[in-house]
Amino acid sequence: MYSYEAKLRSRLMDSRYDYLFDAGDYRDEKSSKDLHDLLQEWIGSKERLTILDLSNVPFEVLDITVGLITRFVYDSMFWGRNEKYTGRNRPLLIVYEEAHAYLGKNK
Repeated sequence: MYSYEAKLRSRLMDSRYDYLFDAGDYRDEKSSKDLHDLLQEWIGSKERLTILDLSNVPFEVLDITVGLITRFVYDSMFWGRNEKYTGRNRPLLIVYEEAHAYLGKNK
């Protein structure tokens, strides 16, 4: 059986976790972009359709990832409801394809 350190090392070396450990422009407080910029790119752009592909996210964290993204978008829509790029002024439809793969049977 693997030790805790070996499991942690294997996760750090697993390229499927790159989105988490190497966040690019969103890496830390000194980065050029913040959550506001990420939200603008997702739902504030002029494009009418945004596809967020989570197919490479490891199954072990997929449900948490989907939950956090959904909460992030919901909170931005609620608290920014009077902004021109979100909320009441720009309705949003979220579709979760293959939701059965990460939602429990009780959901």
